[in-house]
Amino acid sequence: MAYDFFIESQVKTFATFGAFPVTGALKTIYIDESTADAYYWDGSSYVQIRTESKYEAIDVLNNTGASVPKMSVCYIKTTSSSANTPEILLANATSEATSSKTIGLLMATTANATTGKLVTAGEYDKFDTSTYNVGDRLWLGTTDGSITTTPPTQPNHAVFLGIVTRKQSQNGRILVAIQNGYELNELHNVLIDTPTNGQALIFDDATDLWKNVSPTIQIDNVLISAGDWVLSAGIYKYTYSNAAITDIKVVEIMPANDAYSIVQGIEVLPLTESFNGYVEFYANNLPTEDFYVTILIRI
Repeated sequence: MAYDFFIESQVKTFATFGAFPVTGALKTIYIDESTADAYYWDGSSYVQIRTESKYEAIDVLNNTGASVPKMSVCYIKTTSSSANTPEILLANATSEATSSKTIGLLMATTANATTGKLVTAGEYDKFDTSTYNVGDRLWLGTTDGSITTTPPTQPNHAVFLGIVTRKQSQNGRILVAIQNGYELNELHNVLIDTPTNGQALIFDDATDLWKNVSPTIQIDNVLISAGDWVLSAGIYKYTYSNAAITDIKVVEIMPANDAYSIVQGIEVLPLTESFNGYVEFYANNLPTEDFYVTILIRI
C-alpha cells in the first residue's frame, strides 16, 4: 500500500486496541492510546503502521521458572534448551557472574517457557519511565533484573544501562547503551598473576605492564652490634629478629653509607636465610665495631 494512502485519511483514537470496531473503515488511521501505536484497516484486519526502528532487539527464551516482568535487565545463559533461541537470566550487580554479561532490557513481560524480545541497543519507546526524569542515568541494581539511578559502590559491579529520554508511564523512552565496568585484571595493561593478600601493583617498564608484587617493608638504621656475632661452622652469623619475617620472605641487607668500608672489611656474604620471626646473615671475618644497615623485607 502506497504511503500517499494516508494523506487524506481521518484519525480515530481508542483507549485500547481491544476497543477498536470489529470492522474498520478504509482511509482511516486508528490510534491505540494505551501504546500510541497506529493501525489501518486493510479490508480484513487491522495492520500496524510501522515506523523506522530506532532500536535493536533479539528473540530470547524465558526458562527461569517464572514470568519475567517488562523492562527487566537480563543476561544470556551460557546454555539453552532451544537450538534457535538463547535463554535469559536476570542480571544482578552483586556478582561478576550475574553482571558482566548484561545484554539488554526485556521489551514485554514474558511468561515462563515462552519467547520474548530483549532490547540490546538504541531507543525503545514502550517502557514505564514514570518514576524517572528525562536525562536520568540508569544502572543495574542489586536485586534480580532491577534498575537504579544510583551507581553501585564496591564490591557491587557497575553496569551502565542507558538514559531516560522520555518520562511516561506507557510510552516512556530509554536509550539503551549498556556498558559493563571492568575488573582490574581485565585492563589491557595490567597483568595479575595469583594475587595474595597485601600485594600491590607496580609498573614494569620492560613490559609496559602493571604487575602484582608483594610490597617491601623498609626498616632504616638497624644497629648491628659487634658483640652479637656468633661463630658457626667457620662463618660469623648475625641474627636479626622481626615479626614481619617468615620463612618465605625475601630479606635484603643494605649497609648505611658510612658502613661500607666495615662491611667490605668483614666480607659480609650476600646470603641471608629467613625463618619465622628472624633472618640470619653472615660474614667471613669478625666485625670489630658496630655499624648500621637498612633491612628490606619483601612481604
